[in-house]
Amino acid sequence: MIDDSHFLNYADTLLKVSQGFKEALTNKINLCKFKKGDILVKSGELSSHIYFIRIGILRGYIMHHNKDITLWLNETGDVFTTGESLLEISPSIECIDVLEDCELEVISKVEFQELVQIYYEMVMLVNYVLVNNYKDASFRALLSKIPNAKERYKLLVSSKYGLLINKIPLKYIASFLGLRNETLSRIRAIR
Repeated sequence: MIDDSHFLNYADTLLKVSQGFKEALTNKINLCKFKKGDILVKSGELSSHIYFIRIGILRGYIMHHNKDITLWLNETGDVFTTGESLLEISPSIECIDVLEDCELEVISKVEFQELVQIYYEMVMLVNYVLVNNYKDASFRALLSKIPNAKERYKLLVSSKYGLLINKIPLKYIASFLGLRNETLSRIRAIR
């Protein structure tokens, strides 16, 4: 249980939530703290929770032929879980690690599903989160299709990720953009 849920405050800015929903959600959310370098979810594990980032930055990645490939970056205010675990009970193909000390509001998927069954507000929040996740996935797909590395970087800087560029190790930014570290360093030097 959490006294001051940032997720609930976030929800209240999107739609007017009932007192019953506020109380039910507050009773089911827990606050967890993680240190930089912690692994939140490992590939092959079932992720049984949904997270709201109260403070911090997280990264989703896969290992492919011994190469670490960054799939996504999430920061304060984002809601996430592994894709496989949100819609079905499947082991995660990705890993999630903590890039800076984090405070996460956590709800189990079982309790989350209970709230979806009872409260219309939770259904609306799920829709909003799914739309935002779809927008982010569309942006990442767009980034991957731009053949010019410099243009890809410029698009990243002009997006919501632009504020994260100086907080995240360059190797993860390079991986996110599908670039070698040296290429990203050259692009940044020219700016």
